[in-house]
Amino acid sequence: MVGSFTTLSPTEADMELLRSLAPREACSYLPDQEQQLEYRFIVGATPARYQRLIERGWRRFGYTFFRPACRSCHRCRLR
Repeated sequence: MVGSFTTLSPTEADMELLRSLAPREACSYLPDQEQQLEYRFIVGATPARYQRLIERGWRRFGYTFFRPACRSCHRCRLR
């Protein structure tokens, strides 16, 4: 499985161009667990939107926002 992708036009979601759910893999934080990350590629996120995402546990690297989306474990989630 390569992961799932949803492509959005810039007018549909505040410049959100892509959503993706990565395949499960060995967890970076907890060696006995698997992780799965959810991604969003957002260009031009407003400070208010950025703050809302961070408050909901999203992390950011450039235009890429990501957060854990693991079904069996929630120990590394901020909220």
